[in-house]
Amino acid sequence: HVPYHVTWVHEHAEISAGIERFRTAHSAADIPAMIQALAESGEFTKTAVKGSTEKYNILPEFIEHLMTYIDPAKIIPLKLVVNAGNGAAGHVIDAIEGKFKTLNVPIKFIKIHHEADGTFPNGIPNPLLVENRDSTRNAVWEHGADMGLAWDGDFDRCFLFDEKGQFIEGYYIVGLLAQAFLLKQSGEKIVHDPRLVWNTLDIAEQYKGETVQSK
Repeated sequence: HVPYHVTWVHEHAEISAGIERFRTAHSAADIPAMIQALAESGEFTKTAVKGSTEKYNILPEFIEHLMTYIDPAKIIPLKLVVNAGNGAAGHVIDAIEGKFKTLNVPIKFIKIHHEADGTFPNGIPNPLLVENRDSTRNAVWEHGADMGLAWDGDFDRCFLFDEKGQFIEGYYIVGLLAQAFLLKQSGEKIVHDPRLVWNTLDIAEQYKGETVQSK
């Protein structure tokens, strides 16, 4: 992850060698300005074979996949605070909400910091930072919610708050998910990071799973 004001290009294998040569030939401090100048000029090298782009909306398929993890008929009425952090989660939350309505799932979403805004007017969306937890916690209190959920900016990490607005450490969630999946299929592998492991190890042992430490 990089700061919100920095745009980073992920390298594809076939162009990484060329990028490395470019880095070697130029000062690292000069590269951002050079890239900006090239992009603004529009003067790119012409090639005989051009690539192509295709717009494809994967969201409907993603929502259908998410529904395979739950039994809508078993979900009890809940009020959830959902904090997208002005990042990428908002439109997915909307799609989940729409799907829940068609299935008559009794979930009410309380949305905060919902609209995507790359300037992050409500602070960097990283609930691992203690100072960034107040908005979710306060919304849980204010609305009497059953739980709070907050995502980081690019929607690949989710953090939970209980009905009292207290932040739940991630390793407890790993243990909770490990339990749920091992109840479905015993003996599976549970991948976890090395920071805090005791809860995950205990859960995996209790439910006959195999732990795999990553990184």
